Amino acid sequence: MDKNKFDLIVIGSGIGGLTVATLMTKIFNKKVLVLEKHFKAGGFTHTFKRKNYHWDVGLHYVGDMDKKSMPRKVFDFITDKKLDWQKMNDPFEKFVFPDFTFEVGSGEANYKNDLIKKFPQEKEAIIQYFEGLKKANRILSIYFIFISFSIKTRKILLPLLNIFFKLSKLSTKEYLDSIFKDEKLKALLTSQWGDYGLSPAKSSFLIHSTIVNHYMNGGYYPVGSSSKIAEYASQIIENNGGKVLTSHPVKEIIIKNEKAIGVKVEHKNGSKTEILEFYADNIVSNAGAYLTYKNILDPKYSNDFIKDMESISYGTSHVNVFLGLKESPEKLGFKGENHWLYESYDHDKLAETCTKNLLKGNVETCYLSFPSMKDPDAKSHTAEIIMISDYNQFKDWEDTTWKKRGENYDSIKDDIAKNLINYIDSKYKGFKDLVDYYEVSTPLSTEHFTSHKFGNIYGIPATPERYRKYWLGIKTPVKNLYLTGTDAGAHGIVGAMMSSIFTTAVINGGLFKLFKIFKDISKY
Repeated sequence: MDKNKFDLIVIGSGIGGLTVATLMTKIFNKKVLVLEKHFKAGGFTHTFKRKNYHWDVGLHYVGDMDKKSMPRKVFDFITDKKLDWQKMNDPFEKFVFPDFTFEVGSGEANYKNDLIKKFPQEKEAIIQYFEGLKKANRILSIYFIFISFSIKTRKILLPLLNIFFKLSKLSTKEYLDSIFKDEKLKALLTSQWGDYGLSPAKSSFLIHSTIVNHYMNGGYYPVGSSSKIAEYASQIIENNGGKVLTSHPVKEIIIKNEKAIGVKVEHKNGSKTEILEFYADNIVSNAGAYLTYKNILDPKYSNDFIKDMESISYGTSHVNVFLGLKESPEKLGFKGENHWLYESYDHDKLAETCTKNLLKGNVETCYLSFPSMKDPDAKSHTAEIIMISDYNQFKDWEDTTWKKRGENYDSIKDDIAKNLINYIDSKYKGFKDLVDYYEVSTPLSTEHFTSHKFGNIYGIPATPERYRKYWLGIKTPVKNLYLTGTDAGAHGIVGAMMSSIFTTAVINGGLFKLFKIFKDISKY
């Protein structure tokens, strides 16, 4: 019993879970157990290797990593300053449309001025747009406070909050339509929609503004790859008597006297599968709201909102082609920037049709990234081609096993890789000749390793409706059980990390603990 007793149990080793675990370890001197389903820690920050090639699976670039920024200070704190960040060259983004390419560099003034030069007739609207981005950012700060209250208080306050959250009620498309006339400009401004996984008509302007603001001063990449985050954070946790256990999926949260007191975990020991029990004063789930409330918590605690949650939980999935290259892409003029490629200005239509048309050999959109060119420690040359995907296109194989899905499935994956590689080659001649190795992941891969419904990569989708749900927040209906990560706060690596600071404060007595947490982080 003693060896299975901890101060805190964290379910899931993604950035949200690791941040809570590390803050509780370093600031509040707690012994923490982190439980991870995958055989690697890190969630969407882990990496994998084939031959001599390495790729990230979720962290493709991060914004706001200047040494003076709070997100950078948090990363320094949870990695003991062992993790360095490489700033991407400018332009760090290229938005590629049928008849023009727009390059994005660091700095609000540069971005704004470049937009005005390209679309002088929309000058006043562009200025108004940047003010709207700042206003939405302030609303997000209020939202973080709201999610820190109890679930009963959130339910009471929600009508009042909606009065002030007018921007969150608008879709990105509705907001842009209200101030802009030029369709090409609106398409350009929403070119990063893949970073939050919803096209303009479906996404909240709040999430759009969050992402645009986040990358306003450029992009960064962790030196040595994103796997260093989990490596350094795990060292901190384990040096204080805690543990980070992989291949330990949580099957049930143990409740006693209406309080969360522990978890039941499935673990394979050789040919046998055993059920282990671990206990703690507090439990934090970084597994997402859907998985927590639907799969591992007694459903009686979510009866009031489970149908509502299921109705909006269909999020974004993707296909990813991991490429090993024979030589540096610099040979073709690439400098490590991201390329967002579109065959249309209608992002909403592309989101609906791109997977189906890809399987027919017609590529309409994709994202091209070069991990090796962002990381000065990279030992080989790599690239990734990513496309938002529809899970239903792979539904025929949902009951099959990873790596054993059959020849038809493997053939479709091979077609996906060839179609996307040929498409990139049509834009950048010679690209196909650089390819030495490729491997494809589909939404089924994501579902297998994360248990996220339909291979969802962004949690509860950031629609306008999401920000009007009282059941989304840090506190749950069960005492001593908390949520953290994207579903408890905001999307993205930094969004999940920052929400975990609020989770840590709530566990330790309330929002006033934020002052201590930020003070300790800032002076570190």
